Amino acid sequence: MPGMKTEHRTETDGAPLSPCVNVCRLDVRGWCVGCRRSADEIMRWRDMSQAERWRVMHEVLPRRWQD
Repeated sequence: MPGMKTEHRTETDGAPLSPCVNVCRLDVRGWCVGCRRSADEIMRWRDMSQAERWRVMHEVLPRRWQD
């Protein structure tokens, strides 16, 4: 998003930071309009393994931004 300051991490830096941008509202598909995570992904984020978080960041979220 333009003008948004982000911190980038890689798998070697540890777990990714939350993609939350404090725009917390679900669309008709059940995805957050701010970060594009599902309600389940948002609720489980803290309990996800590092590998699962990276999978969401690299595989799941990019596909949702294309829709």
